This record gives sequence, structure tokens and C-alpha cells, in this order.
Amino acid sequence: MVSQFEKMKAQRGEISKKLVGTMARAARNSSPIVEGYHANPRALDALVSTECSDLAKKIQDCSHGARCQSPYCRRCRPMFVNTVRNQMLKNLKSDDAVFEAQTGKTANIEDTNYSNFMNNKLVHVSGYVGLFSINAGLVKSGIKCDRHRWKKIKERKTNRPFWIAGNYELELVNFKLLLHTTNEDNAKKQKQIRQIYDYSKQQGWIVWHEDAALLLHWHGISNASKDTLTEVIGSDYYMDGTKLYNMHESGLFVQKFHLDKPFKKNLDKISSYGIKNATRYKHSFIGSDAGDELMLKQELSDLVSTYDEVQGRNWRSLMLSHTIG
Repeated sequence: MVSQFEKMKAQRGEISKKLVGTMARAARNSSPIVEGYHANPRALDALVSTECSDLAKKIQDCSHGARCQSPYCRRCRPMFVNTVRNQMLKNLKSDDAVFEAQTGKTANIEDTNYSNFMNNKLVHVSGYVGLFSINAGLVKSGIKCDRHRWKKIKERKTNRPFWIAGNYELELVNFKLLLHTTNEDNAKKQKQIRQIYDYSKQQGWIVWHEDAALLLHWHGISNASKDTLTEVIGSDYYMDGTKLYNMHESGLFVQKFHLDKPFKKNLDKISSYGIKNATRYKHSFIGSDAGDELMLKQELSDLVSTYDEVQGRNWRSLMLSHTIG
């Protein structure tokens, strides 16, 4: 039976939580949010408004001879998506050979049999690296840490070879408001973000006094089964020895392809999934993922600028491609 003291303690915690949330919201309401109807003009306005005119001009003047390579550029984002897609297709060669050996047919992405084969063979995989203060140097250290993790995985002997290919994504998360939201809709997200935050704080990637942070993670495809991922990756994607809430036993998020859609459509969707040019919060702190929460101009400017510093030439620093076994 819950004692009166415990009830009062819980109520006091809820009141404190609401108070922090109210104060944080009030601070946000006094800051300018992004303006415009599309990602590109919103990004340009945010950059100019926060004294990042050089980057704004670089994106605005993007041309065939001088690509800006920003995910917020109308010209370069499709090129970024195509680069990720081509990397995925390159890794498919071994599976193409299996298909051809089994069916006697040439691998053709438009072929229904090939489409069904790949939809059943591949999985959509995502992995979290951590929460980072909005600092390009810290984000680069996180990517370096994750690449080192994959290097260790590759060094292990396994009779379950597989490949994985995709790209890293930076997502802006107002983790402080998210963690102090009291509605039930956010309970699952709060639990997961809290785990990631605690781990990231230990790594020295983030500090509590900041409201917003960058959630570094990756999306990709793989020809590995769930059992293979569990056996080979083990607990490498656990944080503090604990599997992230709502994730597969491998510590990753693993999802089957949509069997009712052509493989080509699934591939196109996943290759663009990690290149969102967001101007709204996905991890909502109101309680739904409707995307009603626009970023502040400073937040969007910081996100665009960090991508520019981190991505590398032809987005090489954001590419993810590993062959195991």
C-alpha cells in the first residue's frame, strides 16, 4: 500500500516537473521561431537572422560548379539521397548473385520476383549513437566512436556474414522539455531519451543546462536476419550495459520491408529517410508526432551549420557501410 508520504513525494515531483516545463516553454515563447512555408526558405531565413549569412549565401548560390551539399538545398538534397541509395545498391551485389543462382534470372529491380526476393531478404535497421550538445566537434567524435564500434565488430570471427549500408542523421531534440512533459503520449519516448541522455552525459557529449541537443543516429538496410544481428552485434549498442527501451535484442531498431510495396519504392523511401531537412521537432514535447512544434531560428541555424561542418566532401563523413565476416 502506498503511504501518504510517498503520495506527497510523487505529487511534489509532478509539480516540479510541470514547473520546469512551464518555465522552459515561457523562455521559448520569447524567442523567434522559423518563418516561411518550406524547408529551404526557412533555413535561409534562420541563417541570416543569426548572423550566418555566409552559409546562407553558399546555399542560395549553389550551382553545378559550386555545390553547397546542404540537406536544406533543393538541388543538393536529392543528390545526397541518391548517393545513399547508390551505396545501398552497391552492397546488393552478393544478394543479386544469390537471386540469380536460385532463379536463373538476371537481377532487375523492376522484376516482380526480384522485388519479392529482396523485400523478404532485407531489413530496415536504425541505431542510436547518443545525444550531443550542438557542437560539430562533439558530433564528429560521436561518429568516430561509432565507426570504432563497427571496427571491433568486424574483428570478431563469425560464420554469419552480412552487410549494412545507410547514413548518419542529426535530429534536433528539445530533451529538457520532452523529459518534463507530463502527458502519457510521451512516456515511451521519455524513457528512451532518458537512457540516451544518461549515457551521453557520461561520455562527455552533453550537459544538462542546455535545452536542445542533437540526437546522432543512423538509418540503413541490411541483409542480416534478426538472429544474426543479435549474435554478431551482441550488446555493443546497449547503453551502460542496458538495451534501449523499445529496441530489438541487438540494441538496434529492426523493421521488415513492406511486402505490399515494390522493392524499388521501399529502397527509395529508406534511402531518403535519414535526410529529412527538418524545421519542426519530430520528438514532440506536446505529446504527438504531428510536427506542430517549429524550431527556433537559432536552433535551425545551428542544425544547418552543424551539418555543414560535419558532413565532409560528398557527404563521406555521414556515410555508413560495413561488411561483416
